Amino acid sequence: MHAVRAARCESPGRWEELGSREFPGLPQSVREARRFVANLCATVGYPLEPVDLLISEVATNALIHGGGGFAVRCFRMKDRFRVEVDDRSYRIPYLRHPGADEVHGRGVRLLDKLAEWGAVLRKGGKTVYFEPREGPWGA
Repeated sequence: MHAVRAARCESPGRWEELGSREFPGLPQSVREARRFVANLCATVGYPLEPVDLLISEVATNALIHGGGGFAVRCFRMKDRFRVEVDDRSYRIPYLRHPGADEVHGRGVRLLDKLAEWGAVLRKGGKTVYFEPREGPWGA
């Protein structure tokens, strides 16, 4: 199981919140969340890759495993970009090693490869967050 870390930076005041939005428990919400995050990346000049892939994965998991609707928040601090996704599930994601015939179970591997990430339980569910490893700020 992946280590669970704090949901936010030790000094939240250093992070600039770029925006937040709630999404209903509908399939098109994943696309809308991806578009929302892409617009924020463009606004501040942060590279979209791999953020678009990661938000797709985390939002899809929130929709499927998180009990419906979910919320997305984005932050930046210097050359760092952070996305947090809240859902109503208390199940913490963990690194799996699915067989070749298994359809699910590879998303956390993407997170592990492309980002610093973690999850924390909170009242009413959990928050999954990620900070992409690739792409220096403004690159």
